[in-house]
Amino acid sequence: MDPPAQATHQHTATLLSNGQLLVVGGVSNTDQASAELLNPYFLEDDCKDQGLTECTTDLIDHVNTLVRHINAITVPLESRTTADMTPCPAETGAGELIPNIFTYVGPLDKTCNRIVNDDCNAPLRGNYWVSIVDDRRSSDSTSFRVIWGGAPGNYTYYGACHADPNGYDNITAGIPKLLRPVSDENGDGIISGCVENHVYQISFYTFDASGLKAYIQKNNIKEVSGPFLVDPLISIPGAPSTSYTNHFESGHVAVKLKLKNPADQIIVAHVENNYNGTPYIKWKEAVSCTP
Repeated sequence: MDPPAQATHQHTATLLSNGQLLVVGGVSNTDQASAELLNPYFLEDDCKDQGLTECTTDLIDHVNTLVRHINAITVPLESRTTADMTPCPAETGAGELIPNIFTYVGPLDKTCNRIVNDDCNAPLRGNYWVSIVDDRRSSDSTSFRVIWGGAPGNYTYYGACHADPNGYDNITAGIPKLLRPVSDENGDGIISGCVENHVYQISFYTFDASGLKAYIQKNNIKEVSGPFLVDPLISIPGAPSTSYTNHFESGHVAVKLKLKNPADQIIVAHVENNYNGTPYIKWKEAVSCTP
């Protein structure tokens, strides 16, 4: 499912030169050094009541790895053939099952998948594997697909690479990398399946001068880094302050994007996922404050 129909812009927002505010309407930032100063977006005190989970930071890092892989390709995408493809990785890594449908395969902690059955959350399971997909043949120019599942077809249906279906997260316990349950952890006498194929799409956006979401074009992203939580006192259209404390919403989660155009421009963008609010991935967690 594509993001809601809104305007898309190559560049719509930056930090002000003093590092204080998010600016809409394409205002240019000439002070690159101050664009790195994200402290005003954090809570001012030393003790934050919310923080990002490892799941969030790993997911953003996987997206960034895929973006960097695509940006390193020197052959114009429209000219590439099967001979130019990078094969699907045997383990963690980036590759293609179909030309110009790019995938990064990597692990997320088992706790990232919040609805689990049987040994999908067994103590011996360490990770499950996801595929981050950027289909550059698609008309969707702003969204990355995020897939997890228990069968290769969950991935190949979208032209995506997947984890080794015969590989094991824990070889001694026989727990597979793909989400296939093999034991009855909850004791109900049934080996039931794991929840699959969620988060599904992730996009980055700013706001235009009218306050509408302006999705960032994937082909203009050079680097994704520095996920953080926007201070709940900062008004974000469509993201009430309650989304700051909702652990299963990506509202108030933001990243730094380095753009290709303007060259190496750094902007702050919000993170959107189209299963927002459903407990399939935990974006935030409470932080214990110590004196």
